[in-house]
Amino acid sequence: MGDRWCTVPRAWLAHRTPVSEADAGRLVKNARIADGHDEIAASLADGDITTPHVEAIGRVTSSARLPLLADHAGMLVEQAKRLPVGDFTTVMRRWASLADDHLSKDSPKRDGTGDTSTPRPASMDGCKVTSIWIRSPGQR
Repeated sequence: MGDRWCTVPRAWLAHRTPVSEADAGRLVKNARIADGHDEIAASLADGDITTPHVEAIGRVTSSARLPLLADHAGMLVEQAKRLPVGDFTTVMRRWASLADDHLSKDSPKRDGTGDTSTPRPASMDGCKVTSIWIRSPGQR
């Protein structure tokens, strides 16, 4: 391993604490998500959302989806505040699907034509993203 543990947070955490490198990687990713999004950090610090809510965000946030997370963090935090973790995980999977659909519009088609005008079933604009909101049983 050499000195790698000194420069890579995941490796350092795995070397210095009793967690696997995979678990350390998830912890670092979740910390970066909270650190990079004020709404998420503030809600976590205030106890409005839990670490499992942040983990649900982290599980679906890829480097490609990260810019979209910045645009939708406030809406997602509002959902996390209202929903138990299991339901919020469903919301995050739906958000990831919508994000991928949105991102695919920006990519040329695989056939090389560059035609991305194919209608898509969903959009990442604010009014359509709210369609992923779900209610807990008994919630109005």
